[in-house]
Amino acid sequence: MLAATAVVVAVVASWLTNLPKGPGSGATAIGQLAGFACSLAALLAVALMARIPVVTNVIGSDRSVRWHRWAAVATVALLAVHIVAVAVGYAAADQVNVAHELSTLISTYAWMLAATVAAVLFFGVTAMSVQRARRRMRYETWLFAHWYVYPAMFLAFGHEITDGASFVHATAPTLAWTWLHLVVGCALGWYRVVLPAWQMLTHPMVVEELRHEGTAGVTLTLVGRRLDDYGAHAGQHVRVRFLTRDGWWQSHPFSFSALPTPTSWRITVASSGDYTSHVQGIRPGTRAVVSGVYGHLTSSRRSADRVLLVGGGSGITPLRALLEAFPPGTDVKVVYRARGREDLMLKPELDALAAERGGEVNYLLGRRHRDPRRDVTSPGSLRRLVPDAPARETYVCGRSGFVDAVVGSLEANGVPSHRIHTERFDT
Repeated sequence: MLAATAVVVAVVASWLTNLPKGPGSGATAIGQLAGFACSLAALLAVALMARIPVVTNVIGSDRSVRWHRWAAVATVALLAVHIVAVAVGYAAADQVNVAHELSTLISTYAWMLAATVAAVLFFGVTAMSVQRARRRMRYETWLFAHWYVYPAMFLAFGHEITDGASFVHATAPTLAWTWLHLVVGCALGWYRVVLPAWQMLTHPMVVEELRHEGTAGVTLTLVGRRLDDYGAHAGQHVRVRFLTRDGWWQSHPFSFSALPTPTSWRITVASSGDYTSHVQGIRPGTRAVVSGVYGHLTSSRRSADRVLLVGGGSGITPLRALLEAFPPGTDVKVVYRARGREDLMLKPELDALAAERGGEVNYLLGRRHRDPRRDVTSPGSLRRLVPDAPARETYVCGRSGFVDAVVGSLEANGVPSHRIHTERFDT
């Protein structure tokens, strides 16, 4: 972090010593600064999704995804400002119209054509990520489109070094900026490609057992050797790639639904989309490869003697593993929200584990009420259900809307924010 800050300071200092002068200098300066900020935001967006352990296991996977989205939005917004401001500033300096200036920049400046292609790719990926557009396409299509961001950043880098005011005739800032890109690129390559590939080769797994959870989903047991090398804990999730004809090329995150052991892992998958529906039909004996263990929703975060687990839908799966991780006798209350009885998963296990700890599972069935004040997750409802919630360490898992509603109700009931740990499945 300190090294990255030093790079930013060096580049900005170089830019300040080369501020443009003359007609259009104000717009040009704004465009240059926006371009630099755009590149920083793009690097941050990539770093947040590089699956670096300190990011996924400390900041949290769901929070890093949200920050990634904000960084991506900032990247595109700043890119638009950069293009418009530089074109206006240069046009004023050359006393020509903006369209003519853009044509001149693209055709005469080194790497500018490549930078133009990069901008088109950035805007294209952004358009496909708009919620309305994303709903109309398969997850795999959206994922493949996102991969075009990497060549876009490569194409833009040459333009930054050869045309950027902070780098022309300034060796130290150029080397520092190149170093920062290499660090992010190496982290991405190591944690997204090299390390997962090594783990896959050295820890082969197969599906040993498949058990349907009513109509709600399916539980799969994966067996292998030396799985403790991953350092997995209850509450975390893994990215699994099932080597089937239709699924070998994609990996998806699934939470542990039982304590991981050195020889077996168990995941429970709710049927909620194309890929998860495909998982329902996987047969025992199917090979699977795993590319890492992630997440910060672990029992090590507990600082109170009493615990509250609140799960919504498939968000109950990591909480079931956490419930098993707490020793018998631990004062644990469990709240499970689902649309209907047919959507409940792992119910017999939850009831048995809760009973071993002297408690029971509170099942809140039904759709969300239109009036938040009358919903079962409202502050009043949770206060009646768990009157001692402020004294409990609380883990909340589920979709964003559910998690946000529960967290708001808990805070309204006086639960300190540092005792509320969350994981969102749809961020």
